Amino acid sequence: MGGPLRPTVHCVRLRTPRNLEVCEGARDLVQFPSHEEGGLIFAVLTPDSDVDIRAYLGGMMDDVAAKGMDQWTYVGNRVIHGPNWKVAYDGYLEGYHFKAAHPETIEPRTHSNIMEYDAHGPHLLVGFAAKNMLTLGEVEQNELWQHETRGYDFIRLFFPNVSIFIAPEITQVAQMIPGPGPMENTTILHFLHPNPPENEEDNTARIEMADWLRDVVQEEDYNVGLKLQEGLATGLMKSVLLGRNERGNQYFHRWVKWFADGDESAPKPEL
Repeated sequence: MGGPLRPTVHCVRLRTPRNLEVCEGARDLVQFPSHEEGGLIFAVLTPDSDVDIRAYLGGMMDDVAAKGMDQWTYVGNRVIHGPNWKVAYDGYLEGYHFKAAHPETIEPRTHSNIMEYDAHGPHLLVGFAAKNMLTLGEVEQNELWQHETRGYDFIRLFFPNVSIFIAPEITQVAQMIPGPGPMENTTILHFLHPNPPENEEDNTARIEMADWLRDVVQEEDYNVGLKLQEGLATGLMKSVLLGRNERGNQYFHRWVKWFADGDESAPKPEL
């Protein structure tokens, strides 16, 4: 037998009043555009989208991929519920609330209201100064990047709904998913660690740390957001003011508006 091989289409006629015919491939699962890199998987929920996911992730993905999370150990996940997704996202964009919302959890370790921002398109790298940051005074400037979690911390935010926080004890990847209603979000907190646990005690410590972070986000961050929504629902506040210390929040909401307007010819927001 010579010549090229050609696929054969297999069809099955169903015994129905209309004698429907179903061919192979006609009823396959829907495929979504996706990109996998650095241990993370990104997907677009529009099957026929032609978006270049890697180009969209840009320099932020370069930074995250360099961490090598594809070689890390998955600790587990926790599911929590909170306010509207934009309200939830706002809390990851600034640190001035640390002293008021986290007086016994975050604030003892991290300065409140000291932040620095770096933008990669709509994505943000937010830097926070730790209370021991002065210990970095003798570190050469070209080596400071190696001291994350030892004098400063970063939150890496992929627009519009993913936050990554690397702590010495564990790493938290938060996915904020709108719904089920407009004033709610469902957040999946994924927890990772660069190394497998050394023993059962080490594994228990990681589980306890994951529970502790879940409680901080749920009881301190999200509960504040829910109370904020209750106040806004009265209608007595006609507008919301984002101050100069909320530069990241301003930037995020300008990008939300840019995408919502749907005018790709409009100037893109700048930090």
